[in-house]
Amino acid sequence: MPADHAAGRDGAVGLRRKTFAQATLQIVAADLSMSLDNVLAIAGAARDHPFILAFGLILSIALMGIAANLIASLLQKHRWIAYIGLAIILYVAGEMIYRGVCELRPVIG
Repeated sequence: MPADHAAGRDGAVGLRRKTFAQATLQIVAADLSMSLDNVLAIAGAARDHPFILAFGLILSIALMGIAANLIASLLQKHRWIAYIGLAIILYVAGEMIYRGVCELRPVIG
């Protein structure tokens, strides 16, 4: 194979391989963004219940570690599951914003 011709194992031409540092950075960024989503969703759902908040965070960490591969394959096969998750996150975020505005209204105005 010529040196100027980068081909992957599947025969794709012109694709550059990622370095270990690039792959690590991509994984860390994805983990941080997913963790932030989970924390916000759990905090919004738990509201004023610290026990539920702690349980939800522990369960979230366990599910992310154990079932990440299963979830990824399900999302690849059934894209509609991602839209349901997005709808839940948007609902919880909207409710948190609404409650925050209601709580701050007397202070601001």
